[in-house]
Amino acid sequence: MRISNQTKELSVKIGYHGTGLAGKTTSVLYIYDLNSALKEKEFRSTYCDMYGHQLFCSTILKEEYKGWKIKLSLVAKVGAIYLNEGNYKALESVDGIIFVADSQPDRMEANLNYLYFLDDIFQRFGYNWEQMPYALQLK
Repeated sequence: MRISNQTKELSVKIGYHGTGLAGKTTSVLYIYDLNSALKEKEFRSTYCDMYGHQLFCSTILKEEYKGWKIKLSLVAKVGAIYLNEGNYKALESVDGIIFVADSQPDRMEANLNYLYFLDDIFQRFGYNWEQMPYALQLK
């Protein structure tokens, strides 16, 4: 979370992670579709090419509350079939994680492998599972 008292801005970034075809990008779009208030607001979504790895980046909420500008951004690694550097970029400076698990029985091993990979990323960035807010989403 980034807070600037000088500009009165609060910015939160949530990373969607999971195996390829688990539904990360679909989940982000579903959140937008659910909320009719968001449809009246500016919704920005882009496919960012960061260091040759495609990320789905969206800012789904820009509001003002008591003089503060509030921004919520969601980031998902597009087609995370392979564990690569793009997954690192999608986790950089996140404030929370939603792990989208593929609930098909034959995908259990892939889900576990990705969780081990997330643990490696956490160590690389100095994150701690006990301090990072996270949620499990079954698709």
